[in-house]
Amino acid sequence: MPEPVFQVEDYEGVPVALERAVWEDKILHPVLGHPEVREYLQEIRLTIQSPEAVYPSRRDPRSRLFYRSDLTRGEFKDYWLVVVVKYVREPSGSKGYVSTAFISRSLKKRSEKLWPRSTN
Repeated sequence: MPEPVFQVEDYEGVPVALERAVWEDKILHPVLGHPEVREYLQEIRLTIQSPEAVYPSRRDPRSRLFYRSDLTRGEFKDYWLVVVVKYVREPSGSKGYVSTAFISRSLKKRSEKLWPRSTN
């Protein structure tokens, strides 16, 4: 069984895990990954638990992009922390897995926002 770096519940109460192999071999990869998020592990967790906005992925219908803008600092102050979570159906129910995390200058509004839902 893969070793998790952490497991939390997302804004809907679904368990989401960040696996050690994804963190170390994918996200922190110096060339192909996003090593700039190395110091943001706790913030990644907070983004999943309490996002400012969540949008569906345009590339994978099973994935969602979680955004927070108040957690970055230093050279990335006022940028967005983005966490991509892929959801799968398991025998015990739905579960999410962090597939990547990165820092973005802007919020990409490419489709209908899932969270927070509009009350109009």
